[in-house]
Amino acid sequence: MGYEGSSSRLTALRWVCLYGILRARITLGDHAISASLESPFMSSSKLYPVTEQAAARSHLTRAQYEAMYAQSIENPEEFWAEQAGSLLHWHEPWRYVSGGNFATADSKWFEGARLNVAYNCID
Repeated sequence: MGYEGSSSRLTALRWVCLYGILRARITLGDHAISASLESPFMSSSKLYPVTEQAAARSHLTRAQYEAMYAQSIENPEEFWAEQAGSLLHWHEPWRYVSGGNFATADSKWFEGARLNVAYNCID
């Protein structure tokens, strides 16, 4: 089982970071990745080239990425529930995916859920 108290804050922070990473704009057509995230901590947008080998090893096609990105924007609750349910083992399910108020640092992710981070890190 997971730790009580601060573990939910740590888990929320990890999901917020993952959310920001997944929302990064990826341009596979010209093999470039934009580092522009919707974050107050990053104010510039830089373009990094992606090698042909890296593009060939991608787990997603451009169309799959676009579909996932669209779902994450149009229906974030459904998107994150699907991602969390398919990628992690949960000891107890969540009541709702996200809540609170980000502006007042009252963010809540997967409220009521319990997981063991170490269990999920070992494949």
